[in-house]
Amino acid sequence: MSKRTSNHILVTGCYRSGTTIVEKIVNMHPNTTIASQPFPILFFIFKEHFNDIRGIKRRYPLDHLFLETSYVNHDFNKYLLEYSINKKTLREFQTRMRNYAEGLWTPEIIDVLDQLKPGTFFDIYKNLLNLLATIYSAKRDELIGSKEVLIEEYAPAMINEGVKVIFVVRDPRDMITSLNFRIRDNLTGENRPILYSLRVWRKSVAFAYAATKSKKGCMVRYEDLVSNKWQTLNKITNYLSVEDFKKDIFDNGIVDQNGKPWKGNSSFADQNGISVNSLQKYKKYLPQNVKRFIEVLCAPEMQLLGYTSNYLIDEIDELMDSYRDPFESSHSKFQTGYSHNKERLKQEKERLRLLRRGIGDVEMQRQWFITPEIYTAMSSMHG
Repeated sequence: MSKRTSNHILVTGCYRSGTTIVEKIVNMHPNTTIASQPFPILFFIFKEHFNDIRGIKRRYPLDHLFLETSYVNHDFNKYLLEYSINKKTLREFQTRMRNYAEGLWTPEIIDVLDQLKPGTFFDIYKNLLNLLATIYSAKRDELIGSKEVLIEEYAPAMINEGVKVIFVVRDPRDMITSLNFRIRDNLTGENRPILYSLRVWRKSVAFAYAATKSKKGCMVRYEDLVSNKWQTLNKITNYLSVEDFKKDIFDNGIVDQNGKPWKGNSSFADQNGISVNSLQKYKKYLPQNVKRFIEVLCAPEMQLLGYTSNYLIDEIDELMDSYRDPFESSHSKFQTGYSHNKERLKQEKERLRLLRRGIGDVEMQRQWFITPEIYTAMSSMHG
């Protein structure tokens, strides 16, 4: 166990990828406290403001970053370190937090928001973590942190500030199955186009891989957590520089932040403890055309992460051109037909071709593959 240099943690990843179970498990460690999505608006509002001052218009502030040409990662990292929001923006953050119902799983934070002062992202972020430590009566040397999904673009700057970031990744076929083909409500709201969610998943994997490659982040595959529990848990505790979990800690299942039994947030059925029951649900619930669509668009990342992806290069054009989401997207932020838009599918075809042909320019690697690190790894597999 190496010496710890920070007492802040972030658990992040794509939605429906296992971030919540990792959050609950890490929170059960006696030296660690993780709050569940305590201040999501903080990440929204800083990215919105970053976009606004650059005249960037995006459907979501926390977008998929595929073919993002308006800024580079360094610009955003610099902004998080240097730009201070004023009292007006802070009040907007506080108001939006109080009005935020969906996705706020740590309501206790609302009662302490008035203690915040204007400052940089990290000024406010670290102040909020200190307030969480007070709320949960955390010990002085205890690790304190939060779980938030879809905020991977924050990770590089946070890692540089000493935050321990755990990225959770999952087979995209099971992610989409849980998100769009659930049999019970999982509180993810209206259907998003499948193409959009796959691009979000690729962003998550790209940042996770880059952070792991630098040995500054920790990437956990959901499948490894539930199938090879102790090896994966030891990987997490070693990364956090804390003692290993006691072997009997999960004998009575998983508990939430209030010490109550947690039966999971599966899209299909309650679960007791760390279970393999959610693995490969796609084989039963995912339509075949969606499965093939995923395996083509995410093939390079899936192969890199050890997920099987069976498709023939000669079938790509026909598959993409005939693809349609098996539902009408009801999400108000998306136009109907998002996933089979000709221009978007043209971009996807070009992405796969570029990977085979090779890209020498680092900036182009970032635009097409989010991080140069994952491009290099995937291109070497296809070279």
